Order: sequence, then structure tokens, then C-alpha cells
Amino acid sequence: MLGFGDIAIPGLLVSFCLSFDKVISMRQKHFPSYYVSSLFAYGGGLTIAFTMATMTNEPQPALVYLVPANLLMVLIVGWRRSELKDLWQGINMGMLEAVPVTREDNNPFQQEEIMTSDDEDVNFDKTKLIKTSTV
Repeated sequence: MLGFGDIAIPGLLVSFCLSFDKVISMRQKHFPSYYVSSLFAYGGGLTIAFTMATMTNEPQPALVYLVPANLLMVLIVGWRRSELKDLWQGINMGMLEAVPVTREDNNPFQQEEIMTSDDEDVNFDKTKLIKTSTV
């Protein structure tokens, strides 16, 4: 049986890995390796925790297996990618300053310009999509 802490504490690391992968992928395209590896480590830690509980016939604290599995996997990935310093310092807005903003053709959230044929003197504010008239 898992407690709330067995899900929440490793879940914080997994969510950090997802957001860290998103920030890193803005600078360079790469596979979301921190997130995927932390998910596999969480699954492996759960498997080991349940195996040990079954073998000893006694309840085991799952965090004893989950936290080291997750931390070791994330540290190994960071070491292999030479990003341990960025990983330790965390996500800050300085990491995003040098990122050029580009619009892709396949972006489903890209706003298109709205054309009206009957109102030529009407402009649309693209950021708010509120109809404003020119005077």
C-alpha cells in the first residue's frame, strides 16, 4: 500500500524533470530524457519496494527505494549530458533569455490574422482577440 508521500515526493522530482526538459528543449532539440528516465526509475523503485515487501512479508517504506532510484537516475542523465550545474541551479528566467522565439507552421495555437470583408476600418487586436474600431 502506498501513502500520499510515496507519490507526492517523487512526483515533485518527476514534474521538475518535465519542466527542466521543456526549458532545455527550447535551447536545443533533444529527447525529454530527464522526464522519461525519472518515470522509469519510479517504476523500478516501486517494483523493488513491492518485491522486498513480498520477500520479507513485512511492510516496507517505499520512499527508501523510490527516492534513491529517482535521484540516481536523474543524476546519471545529468552527468552524461554535462548538465549537472544547470540541473542543480534549477530553472530560472536567465536560461530563457538567449532563446529565439520562432513560430512553427504546425503550431495549433498559432493565431491567424482575421480578415473581414464588410468592415474595412475595423482592426483586431491579435493578443486579446477583441474587436476594436479605428477612429
